[in-house]
This record gives sequence, structure tokens and C-alpha cells, in this order.
Amino acid sequence: MIILVNGNTYEGGQAVADVVIKIAKDKLRGSGFGIVAIEKRGLLEMKKDMFPSKVELYARKKEYEDAGFKVYLVDRGLAR
Repeated sequence: MIILVNGNTYEGGQAVADVVIKIAKDKLRGSGFGIVAIEKRGLLEMKKDMFPSKVELYARKKEYEDAGFKVYLVDRGLAR
């Protein structure tokens, strides 16, 4: 799997990707509503897209999902 973090490219397995996602979720947990990563076809892109409301977060999540991405997010302290 290719992992993109802050403009840098890394290669690792699913276990590495899972750890990176968990670290990002833990860091943003409690910060509000945000997307921490999107994944599609072996490419994981780390993000830090924060939204002022749950409605905006889930609207953006739907856009990514409609484009075929799996979305990892935090929702006011809840990691999903």
C-alpha cells in the first residue's frame, strides 16, 4: 500500500496503514469533526480536513464515498 503523508510518499502493508490511521484519529479525537484519511485501490492519503459541523463532515464524507473512497473520520471524540 502507498501512504501519502504531508506530501511525502511511503510504502507499507495494511498493518502500517492501520497504525498511521489510529495515530491520526487519536491526535484529532476531541477536536471536532474531521476526515483523517481516504483510501482507494491501495492508496491511503492522510488528510486533516476539519469541518465546523457534523452536517458538513458527513456531506464531504458522502462525496468521497460516491467517488469510491473509504473514509476515516473523527466525529467529536468518536473515531469511525
